[in-house]
Amino acid sequence: MALSKSVFVSHATADAVLVRAFVDFLADGIGVPVEEIFCSSLPDFGIPTGQNFVEYMRSQIDGSLIVVMLMSPSYMASAFCQAEMGAAWVKAKEVFPIVVPPTNFADVSGVMLGKQAIKINDDIRYNDLREKLANLVGFSPVKATRWDQKRKQFFEALPGMLAGLSKPPIVPAAVHQELEAKYDEALRDLEKQEEEIGRMEAENAELRKLKDAAGVAKVAAQFADTTVGIEFERLVLAAKRAINPIGASAVRRLYLADRYGKPFDIRGWDQEEFDSAMRRNVLAEDCKPRHGHREVSAADQALDEMEQFISANREELDEYCVQHSSSPLEPDNEDFWNEHLL
Repeated sequence: MALSKSVFVSHATADAVLVRAFVDFLADGIGVPVEEIFCSSLPDFGIPTGQNFVEYMRSQIDGSLIVVMLMSPSYMASAFCQAEMGAAWVKAKEVFPIVVPPTNFADVSGVMLGKQAIKINDDIRYNDLREKLANLVGFSPVKATRWDQKRKQFFEALPGMLAGLSKPPIVPAAVHQELEAKYDEALRDLEKQEEEIGRMEAENAELRKLKDAAGVAKVAAQFADTTVGIEFERLVLAAKRAINPIGASAVRRLYLADRYGKPFDIRGWDQEEFDSAMRRNVLAEDCKPRHGHREVSAADQALDEMEQFISANREELDEYCVQHSSSPLEPDNEDFWNEHLL
């Protein structure tokens, strides 16, 4: 079995120059021990000769403590990179997404599942990365003078590296939507299977401790209840993904407020986000969601399914949410939106 490294750098091979500079910055500028960094496209940080590529990649992402994602245009266009990102979500890894221009936050919002990202040229936010890596991996960062020097060198070279990034081929919108739908469906299946495997392993571990039939039956009943929780989590995730295409954060919040008859004042929010939604016919001129619009209709349908399931399984879900949720089991409650849907 491969010895897993703590820091997994998820990237597109097309961005080799940028990736090399970034990994060198992790080691020389922050102080991450080189033996703790895995980066598949760099010979001295990647897959040893003779190893099975897929199996070795899986072992590294499974055993890592943090996955750092360099989300460039080539990264977002790569099915393999998307699979790495999905594996990081499913395995509940600590992730640190870095958006690489011309990719922007809007381009990645649909796959971030609520995680916050930074831009690669955001000098100040690299302090967060430095602190997180030191805490997770357990090393002493380099001295402040060297940190400032190496960080300055990296950011001075960054514009030239960004200008030299290769541009991925343009995929027709219809093809992209079809592939995205298939990817989402596969990811949902994978998440459900991972949850079920975890439930079965936990159940078997408890059953092995028992010697009497009554005890076995009690444990089996205990774990049977978690299947309701798994389906709830699947439906909530499906609703979140259906809501994301409606628009920016403010537009999504307006949509939920309108659906559940809650007040919402657009003042104080970015007016351009609402204007953009109007231009796309998601919102009417009075800022009301157009429920006949394809994306709004898809969100309505996903929320309908989620609400019906909650209504049919209220008692079991109340018990489940006491253990697994910090918000009330109330789809019309803003705390529920913030935790599950936005």
